[in-house]
Amino acid sequence: PSMPVMAIGMLLAGLISGPNGPLISTVLQERTPEHLRGRVFGVTNGLCFASAPIGVLAVGWAIEYAGVRPTLIVMTAIFLSVAVALACDPALRAM
Repeated sequence: PSMPVMAIGMLLAGLISGPNGPLISTVLQERTPEHLRGRVFGVTNGLCFASAPIGVLAVGWAIEYAGVRPTLIVMTAIFLSVAVALACDPALRAM
């Protein structure tokens, strides 16, 4: 894709994913019992920090073997599937 298309896509992705951090932190603080908060926050942060480099390696491998366009199409399909599944989850609506 051209640079303007990529820039618009990255802007939209940032706007959509930006509220995730505060939302996740709020839900964890409200739903986790006080005596377990240290463990829950430690595990959550550890998984988040560990998954980023693994994701970068996986996407790099996918781009190398499949190309940019197929990788972006698969990533978009995965993100849309997760978003639709979350939007349909009644437990999230109750929050």
